[in-house]
Amino acid sequence: MIYLHCYHLNNSSKDYSKSILLKNLSHYLGKIVTAEDLTKNKNGKPEIKGISFSISHSKNKLIQAFSFKGNLGVDIEYINTNRKVMALSKRYFHELEFQWLRTLNSKQSVTMFYNLWSRKEAVCKAQGGRLWYYLRDNYLDENQQMTTSIKGLKLTQLDTVADFSLVVATDDIDARVKTVYKVS
Repeated sequence: MIYLHCYHLNNSSKDYSKSILLKNLSHYLGKIVTAEDLTKNKNGKPEIKGISFSISHSKNKLIQAFSFKGNLGVDIEYINTNRKVMALSKRYFHELEFQWLRTLNSKQSVTMFYNLWSRKEAVCKAQGGRLWYYLRDNYLDENQQMTTSIKGLKLTQLDTVADFSLVVATDDIDARVKTVYKVS
C-alpha cells in the first residue's frame, strides 16, 4: 500500500514542507524522526530505514507518498496551459513522444506533455539521480499509449488533484495507492 498525502499550502516554504514530512515519518515509524535521521542513498535520494518516501511540490501543492514495501517516487506538476510544451518536448523528450504530441489537439498535447513529464520525474525520484538522465527515455508503448511500467517500476497516474498531473512510480508491482490526507 502506498499512502498518499496531498496538501494545499498557503505557505510554500520548503521548511514547512520538511516539518510535515518529519511529522508523517514519525507517525508511520511510531517514533520521533528528526532531520538528522534522514540519509541519502548513492544517487542522492533521501531515505530512512523502515519506510520508503517521496515528496513533490508544484505551485501551491505538496504531495508526500509513503510505503513500507518497495521503493517509490512521486511527482506533481501544475498543468500550465500557457507554457510552450511543444518546444520543451522537442528539446527534452524522445523523438517518438514529440511526434505523438504533435498529433494531438492543443489541449490534449498540453495535458499529455505534463503526464509524460510527471512519469519521467516520478521514475527519477524512485531511482535517484538527475532528471536529465530520464527525459529522453520513451514512455510510449508500441500502440502509442503511455506505458504503465518502465525500468522495473509500475506507474500510476492519479486524478486526485484537479489541474495537476500526479504520478506515483513504485517497484512494488502489486501496490495500491490510498489517499490518506487531502486538503483542497
